[in-house]
Amino acid sequence: MKSTFFSALSILTVFLITPSFAEPLSALEPRAKPTAADTAIAYIENSANSANINPSCFFSGQTIVQTVIKGKKYSSKKTAESALNDFKSARKCHVIAEIVGKAGVSTSTLSALDWQHVSKALAETVKGPVYVLLGKDVRSNSVWLTDEKPALKANKGVTTVEVWEIETDGSVKKTSKTKATL
Repeated sequence: MKSTFFSALSILTVFLITPSFAEPLSALEPRAKPTAADTAIAYIENSANSANINPSCFFSGQTIVQTVIKGKKYSSKKTAESALNDFKSARKCHVIAEIVGKAGVSTSTLSALDWQHVSKALAETVKGPVYVLLGKDVRSNSVWLTDEKPALKANKGVTTVEVWEIETDGSVKKTSKTKATL
């Protein structure tokens, strides 16, 4: 009995220790936990979540707003993000931070690179109409210009794109830009 046990143990040792004889035991290896960005992207790409994603709003940039009070000119900065609540409410569209939250991910856990990947995944996945709110000044390296805009243009599921811009008086006006002319 003892010799059978040691023989079995010797064979098992050869297969577990010698990589040339055995495949890795992947079922026993620990699996990496998905990152917060992976979780958000999986949520976005899951068609069961379509109603929580579409229609979507994208935003970027800022406008310097000029205001005159008692004959004196004042300037202030109005970002697309600061105008977003009214914009999305009027269009009943979903924004990325809201979508990430619905995925069960805390927005504070995402790095700038994570946001870039999640934003691009959203632009590649959305369907139907899309609404965009832009300031007059958009950074040339913004996620809107580098990732979202090209992905939306290439996305065959996007039927229309309405582009709105913050004017120098602080109002938000629809532009003539479309999906084709973004």
